[in-house]
Amino acid sequence: MDRLVLAPAARREAVLQLMRSAQDRLALSMFRCDDLAVVDEVAAAVQRNVSVRVLITHRARGWKRRLKELGALLESTGAHVQRYTGPLMKYHAKYVVADDGQALVSSLNFTRKCFGSTCDFLIFSDDPHVISGLKVVFEHD
Repeated sequence: MDRLVLAPAARREAVLQLMRSAQDRLALSMFRCDDLAVVDEVAAAVQRNVSVRVLITHRARGWKRRLKELGALLESTGAHVQRYTGPLMKYHAKYVVADDGQALVSSLNFTRKCFGSTCDFLIFSDDPHVISGLKVVFEHD
């Protein structure tokens, strides 16, 4: 069943719940992340023996140092971090796929600001076509 989350107060917990639901595989594509609850859930998933892969942009205005630190922090949890190296200037996709069960596509970055005070959305889907499509995109990017 598809679900749309708009309310800022519900966003963070909705993302964290999806991450907690992963039992085998968790794929995250992110542009920016400064919310340590997300990093903590990556670490918790690794501790549950979930294979966690994170795709991050290599370039975001004003984030050069922070992106390096974010990549190192995520790697320190045991997650596999892949930096986008494609032909485009930056990688702006934001989505999460937990196992083969549910996916999230979002306009928001995983930042404290976006979780609390921006006009953004989260769309959750358990449609197998959406999930398989996002997995293909992740593998190719």
